[in-house]
Amino acid sequence: MHDRLTLSMRASHVLALLLVAGALGAAAIGAAVGDTFYLRLATEALIFAGLALSVDLLLGYSGALSLGQALYFGIGAYTSALVLMHVPSFWLAMATAGAASLAAALVGGLIANRVRGVYFALITFGMAQVCAKVVYNTRELGASDGMIGIPVIDIGLGPFSVSAGSPAGFFLVVLAVIMLLYAASAYLLDTPFGRVLTAIKANEKRVPFLGYSVWRARMVCYLAAGLVAGLSGRSIPCCAASSPPS
Repeated sequence: MHDRLTLSMRASHVLALLLVAGALGAAAIGAAVGDTFYLRLATEALIFAGLALSVDLLLGYSGALSLGQALYFGIGAYTSALVLMHVPSFWLAMATAGAASLAAALVGGLIANRVRGVYFALITFGMAQVCAKVVYNTRELGASDGMIGIPVIDIGLGPFSVSAGSPAGFFLVVLAVIMLLYAASAYLLDTPFGRVLTAIKANEKRVPFLGYSVWRARMVCYLAAGLVAGLSGRSIPCCAASSPPS
């Protein structure tokens, strides 16, 4: 017999496999007909799916409503854009975006996890708004116009490479990245740590009697969510640089 959480996770895995199968079929059709618009649109949808995954880690499992996950999403995007403008390496930009978003999540988590409920939501929202205000008033970051001049790069995949300017190729790269993030998140939630998170959502006051630290579990969850958001946002610069002008 399996509990409800295990059955729910297995259902999610089936849906994920169906999504991958459908995405591969759509990419094959799009490449065959030379489509650009719908493949770019699907790529952006996948990128924002990574942001939704980070929100689900917090809200869906630990019950913490974060209104500021766009903060780490944006940190990943801007950090990778700055790296690409100096060193055109997809994987270096990925590593830098992950490190920057993780560091920011550590600071944000130390601040936000001091409170619960609506106060947690308001603090996360406030942190995101403060950082957005800083970006919008920084000319070196493009201010309200966004960053320009991001190069279209080739993504090295061992002996092969995929151009970020290829709609179908970049779609498949983003699909692989998002599914890897999903697999890592699913593995984390299938461990005893995942059970602790669901216990916190059900009744936070009883968790310490089982020998677990609520603050530590919420902090790890917050860091994981920030990392997922940052790595998802990392694909935005490549997508924006390779999109044709409207």
